[in-house]
Amino acid sequence: MRFYGIDIMLDTISADDLTPYINRPCRVTHVSGHQFELVIASIEQKPNLPKLPNQRAPFSVLLSGALEPAFVFGMMNLEVDTITLLTDVHIERILPPFGTDPNFAYYQIIFN
Repeated sequence: MRFYGIDIMLDTISADDLTPYINRPCRVTHVSGHQFELVIASIEQKPNLPKLPNQRAPFSVLLSGALEPAFVFGMMNLEVDTITLLTDVHIERILPPFGTDPNFAYYQIIFN
């Protein structure tokens, strides 16, 4: 995977790396070439989930966007301001989390 143009391993990226992009619009591009405009809605750290010693805490990234067009899941690249932040990351559509606007589609990236 690449983060901000730098090759990194999925197990080294942290919530802190992505926090500056909360509430920023982003574009996700499916391997088929289809593109979707989303917003990085939030990042939730999961410190109580099991992890190996010296491993970063698991976290998830919540993205939101228009109900249509939508996708269910896939391997995507994620860009903010034309800068590719992440490549080949799995993004999956989820049910609207409690307390969120049901007029949007919600997606999640899980780092564990």
